[in-house]
Amino acid sequence: MDAGQLPDLNPPPAPGSLPVPSAAASSQMAGPTAEDLSLLPDHNPLLAMNESRVATIERREKFAALGIAFLVHFALAALLAWIVVSVISEPPPEFVVATNGTDSTVQDSKKDYTQSIKRDKPSPPAASSTQLMASIQPSNVAIPITDKIVDTPITLGSSGFGDGFGGGGAGDGLGSGSFMGIAGGGKRMILVIDTSTSMPRECSPSGIAAIRAEITRTVSALPGGTEFNIICYGNSADGLFPKPIAATSDRKHRVDEFMKGYFGVGPFPRTRTETFGDKGKDSDGIAYIPIPPDKVSGLEGTSGGSRLDLALVAAFDQKATTIFLMTDGAPSTSKGGKRLSEKEIVTLVADEADRIYGRNNRPVVHCISINGIGESILKDVANKFRGKYKSIEPAKL
Repeated sequence: MDAGQLPDLNPPPAPGSLPVPSAAASSQMAGPTAEDLSLLPDHNPLLAMNESRVATIERREKFAALGIAFLVHFALAALLAWIVVSVISEPPPEFVVATNGTDSTVQDSKKDYTQSIKRDKPSPPAASSTQLMASIQPSNVAIPITDKIVDTPITLGSSGFGDGFGGGGAGDGLGSGSFMGIAGGGKRMILVIDTSTSMPRECSPSGIAAIRAEITRTVSALPGGTEFNIICYGNSADGLFPKPIAATSDRKHRVDEFMKGYFGVGPFPRTRTETFGDKGKDSDGIAYIPIPPDKVSGLEGTSGGSRLDLALVAAFDQKATTIFLMTDGAPSTSKGGKRLSEKEIVTLVADEADRIYGRNNRPVVHCISINGIGESILKDVANKFRGKYKSIEPAKL
């Protein structure tokens, strides 16, 4: 070995001996190190933790999806159940089958229902304010003119119930707008009052007071939609208004003032027109509508006393639908110097009504007799105008 040469730290092996591996080679042959193992998923704690979180999230998503699906199905099931219940709970349609025979079961049921109505019906009130409405327009339905007189005794100021049961059902009917106990005022009502000099004698002071009170009560009870007027008559006639007008409060209040001069207590014996003519106001300043015979169509040239024919035709000219006529006697009407009979007077009145309304559209005329006087002609008028006749005793009212 040269002096300047470094010794060989790895001398070649001796002949026949095995070679000794180096340190690097030894480490490679010894297997994977801890660092190598850390690179594997099963030996990396961080990777294992991430996988656990992913699995947890996946499980939560599955549970959430299942929950949503459950809620949706539950809501659909509830909606379907509600629809089914609603359909089942609806009442089945009713069918009416018309047959030629008579079902005794139906007849018995109808009889029982009628008895129930009569049993449960309330007691009639002392006075009713319900208004019977009637059309003022001509109707296409012809109402026959019969000869049957309706003569039903009714007490003053009363109203009654009527029972009805037919194919359309059952019900109670109330009459209203009554005068002297006769119900049915109609849409356009006119009170026609005899104020001749015989009325105070036949009625007595208490009877006249009762008549005044009944006129006030009748008008006060009218609903606002009803039209009304008052015509007082003797040899001529006076009107409260030119024609029926709506029953407002201020117009109702004029009734007492208008009526207070009649029956011999005012500055005229019978009517204002007879004493004051066409002036339109009496000496006390009370207004009236003058109705002399010459201004009523069809009655020109007529004269006489207790002119119910004059008052009725004047009411027809005002297109009344219902008239209440109260008098204590038959008229003494003359035309062209000839005294007309009761039959001729009624015919004259009916002819004028037919001219104004048409035969099948005559108004209803109810007739009230004082102490039964004039019964014959009043029943004839009530008959021809589909009204009622009634006799009263004012002194007993």
